[in-house]
Order: sequence, then C-alpha cells, then structure tokens
Amino acid sequence: MNQGMSQGGGNNTMKIVGITCGVLLLLSCCCGGGFFALGGAGVGAMLSGGPKGSTDAFLDELRANNHAQAFQRMGGQYQATHDVTSFTAAVATMPALTQFTDRTMNNIQINNNTGTVSGVLTTPQGAQPVVFQCTKQGEYWYIDQVTVGGMILP
Repeated sequence: MNQGMSQGGGNNTMKIVGITCGVLLLLSCCCGGGFFALGGAGVGAMLSGGPKGSTDAFLDELRANNHAQAFQRMGGQYQATHDVTSFTAAVATMPALTQFTDRTMNNIQINNNTGTVSGVLTTPQGAQPVVFQCTKQGEYWYIDQVTVGGMILP
C-alpha cells in the first residue's frame, strides 16, 4: 500500500514539474519574445526605417530611374514648388544621385520629427559627400533637402 501511495505522489510531482516547466516556457516565449520584438522593432526602425529608410529608398528609386516615386519622398514644401518634370531636371544636374556605385550613410541624427542622414556616394568620378534633411509627418519621413558635394538639389 505504501508503494501505491508513493507512486501516486510521484505522478503528482511529475505533473507539477511538467506544468511549471510549461508555464515558464510559455512566459519566456511570450514575455521574452515580446520584449525582443519591441526592442528589435525600435532598433530596426532606427536602422532600416526612419529617415535612413526614406533616403535609402529615395536613392534606390533614382538609381532605378523611377523619378516619380522618388519625387513622392520629397517634402510638401518641395512638392509645392516642383513637379516631377522639374524634379527630374534637377536630379540631372547632380549625376552622383543616379550614377553612384556604392553608398555609405553612416551619420544619422534624429531630433523629434527632424532628422539628418549623411554619408558618401561612390561614383565613377570619385566620392561625393551627401546630406539629407528630413522631416517626419505622421508615420512617414520626407526629404526636405538634398545636398551633394556642397550643392543643394534645385
């Protein structure tokens, strides 16, 4: 009889250990995973989104000759005084924006709803410094000003 009671108590202990392990695993997945997702999202937004994400997409669109899409990334003040045709003509005055073979955008500064992204465009003619001034409107970052080699995009 003692043997049967011991066996029953052993089963309960194993159940308690199993349930405890399951609860701990569930909590670590939910809480730890949630923490990672939130932290990862913040870091990801800083690195791949935000003003850097907008400027990277802008450069990719210009290099792909998709000026209309790149123009949509410009800020409202620029769009109010330019159309796609004048934007395309302005971009043509800065060949580095379309002919770059590599880019290094290693300086990102964000202050509330404004940001600056700067770096270097590598072109067949040599390295060209580039600076983007950006503003966040709603959920999106728009480019207010582009400076290449010290010249502002007209």
